[in-house]
Amino acid sequence: MLYKRAHKRDLEPLSRLILTNRVTCPTAGYRLMYKILRRQGAECTRSEVREVYVRLNLMGKRAPPRMRTTNSRHAFQRYPNLVKDLKIERPDQVWVADTMEFRIGGKRTFLALVEDIFTRRALGFALSFVNDSLLTLEALEMALRFGTPEIHHSDQGGTYASGRFTRKLLNLNVVISMATAGKAWENGYAERLNKTFRYEEIVRSDYLTIQEARNQIAAYVKLYNNQRIHMSLGYRTPNEVNEAQAKDKENRE
Repeated sequence: MLYKRAHKRDLEPLSRLILTNRVTCPTAGYRLMYKILRRQGAECTRSEVREVYVRLNLMGKRAPPRMRTTNSRHAFQRYPNLVKDLKIERPDQVWVADTMEFRIGGKRTFLALVEDIFTRRALGFALSFVNDSLLTLEALEMALRFGTPEIHHSDQGGTYASGRFTRKLLNLNVVISMATAGKAWENGYAERLNKTFRYEEIVRSDYLTIQEARNQIAAYVKLYNNQRIHMSLGYRTPNEVNEAQAKDKENRE
C-alpha cells in the first residue's frame, strides 16, 4: 500500500508574524516566541516556530560581556546579602537595583534601574552622564511612587552604599541588602533586567540627546511592563501579575 507524504505547511505567514513580534521582543528565543504567538491566537506548533528561527538565523547567540559600572572601593558601610535563598512570595517584598553604561554621541551615559522581583515590574529609571548617588536616588524616587519595598537589594557600589542613598531607605524602614563584592550573580535579577533593556532597546537605538534617550526608555518601560511576557511569571506580563495580586489582596480583605 502506498502512502502519500503529508503536505508540509507553508511557514511564510508564520515567518512574517515572528519577524513582526521580534520588533518589540528582539531577544525572545523560539520557546518564548511560541508562547507569545499562542497568546495572540496564532495556530502553530513549537517545532514550526523553531524551524522558522533556524531558517531566519534567529537562534540565540552568546552576548558580549557588559561594561563594569560598580566601584566597590569606598568607605561607606556595607550590608550583608539577605536575598540569597529567600523565598519571594509577594510584591514589594524585594526590590533590586543596578546601573549600566552605554554611550550617547560617544559620551559615557549611565542608566539606573529598579525592579520588583515578584512581579518583574520595572518601577524606576534614571539617566545621567555621571554615575553617582544622585542617579540611583532619582531611579529610587520614581519607584517609590508605586510603593515601598521591605528589602532593597543592590551591589556594593558607592552609588548604592552612600550615606545619601542608604539614609533614604533607612528613613523609610527599608532593610538594605547587598550582593557580595565581586559576585555579580548575587544581583542576578537586576543583571537580567539590565541585559533586557540593553539588547531590546538601547543597542537598537541611536539616541542623539539624553532627553531623547529618556523618552524612548520611558516608552520601553511601558512596553516591558504591559507586553513582555516572562517564563518565570507563567508567560504573563509584569502588570498582569501585579493586577492579579492586587485583586487577590482585595478579595482577601
